[in-house]
Amino acid sequence: VAGLGGVDRVLVVGSFLRLGYVSENAALPDRLTVAQYFRYLRSLYPNWDQRLERELLARFALPHDRPLGKLSHGMRMKAMLAGALSFRPELLILDEPLSGLDPLVRDEVLEGLLHQAEDTTVLISSHELSEIEGAATHMAFMDQGRVLFQEPVDVVRSRFREVTATVGDETGVGVALPASWLSAERSRSTFRCVETAFVSDA
Repeated sequence: VAGLGGVDRVLVVGSFLRLGYVSENAALPDRLTVAQYFRYLRSLYPNWDQRLERELLARFALPHDRPLGKLSHGMRMKAMLAGALSFRPELLILDEPLSGLDPLVRDEVLEGLLHQAEDTTVLISSHELSEIEGAATHMAFMDQGRVLFQEPVDVVRSRFREVTATVGDETGVGVALPASWLSAERSRSTFRCVETAFVSDA
């Protein structure tokens, strides 16, 4: 915010107070206990909801007196998620939040997220559709930073398919592919793509 006027700085700070972000690679102050970490976060957000904080700490069974550095990967993700939800952001961005979590912890995280998000719009980045399709309402597919499509999840389920085919060495070389085939890859004997216009015979 260097060089911004007073009003501009207030607008920038106000925008950050409405935005939450959680990443699997985020660094935490490992020497702080869970209680100390949340005391610190409370001081940063004037809109912090202590009732919601208590509910989230209880739901995720986070130990108040344990240092963050002594928590498992799953518990660290729960602590970060609870910290991001407790000030009730309008938009919460989650970058690969479920990566490396066992199925039970993953379900607990998603359940807690859905239970407490209320009016928060949640944007989840994931390489695994199976991790988020039960919680998401809409989906966008990006390739090299470009959005190729965005659809409701039920539409994606009905007409998007991953296609894998075994091909000969020269099969299809130089042939123009249909526009509905995305992320086409060809190795020596295998062709893969995402078909975006699948029509079921059923």
